[in-house]
Formats: sequence, structure tokens, C-alpha cells
Amino acid sequence: MKFLTVLVLVASLCSISFAQTSAKPEAGALCAEFERTFQKADASAIEKLFTKDASLLSLGGQIFQGGSAIAQGMAAQAGLFDIHLKPTLHRLSGDMLYEAGMWAHTAKGSDTTLTSGTFVSIWKEVKGEWKIELLSVTPAQKAK
Repeated sequence: MKFLTVLVLVASLCSISFAQTSAKPEAGALCAEFERTFQKADASAIEKLFTKDASLLSLGGQIFQGGSAIAQGMAAQAGLFDIHLKPTLHRLSGDMLYEAGMWAHTAKGSDTTLTSGTFVSIWKEVKGEWKIELLSVTPAQKAK
């Protein structure tokens, strides 16, 4: 009887653990979280969105490595403008989530678009939390 009780307890704990780590984000939810966090211009909060070894392929063609370095740069930018994301693609594959869409920077607290373009983000589930592994941003092509 004790064995059966222990077995039921272990099975229950496993199912609770699985349920916590198998929660899959809905389309756009992570982008919305990124927007809210970016607007705060808090490097510590921004860093929590990225894996420690994340990569950012920037507008200027530079590659930034590491969640801490990426967060420092983003926090400085967030003090100057707001970001708006419109995801158009959302694909989940195991512990990876791929999103792509349009982005726009607006003057802080306004609707005046300063720059815009496209983005691709790869999120990874790490210990039950979704974190950005790779973020690539591309500026919109100017009309000729």
C-alpha cells in the first residue's frame, strides 16, 4: 500500500512539473511582454528576457553577444524611443519558438514613427521560462 501511495505521489508530481514546463505561449504574447519590458528602459528587466549567450543581429549590421550586453544597449535606446511589434508568424517546435513580423520605433510617448522594419526572434524555453536566443532586426527598405 505504501508503494502504491508513493507511486501515485511521484506520478502526480511529474504531471505537475510537466504542466509547468509545457505551457506554450500564445501568438504575440512574448512580443507583447518584450514591448512592455523595453518601454521600462530597465536593463536588468530586459536582460531577463534573453539567454546568457543570446545574439542580437542589429540594424547597423553589428552582432552583439550575451544577454547582459544586449540589455545594456537596449535600455539606453529605450530611454529615447518606444518599440512596437506586430508579429505575423508564430511557429512552435519543441522548446523553441520562432516569431517574425514588423517593428517600429516611435518617439517616446508618441505615435510618430522614426524607423521601422522587420524582425525574426527565436525564443527558447529555459527552466519553464521563454527567453530570446536570437533576435535579428532589419530596417525597412526606403522607397526609391
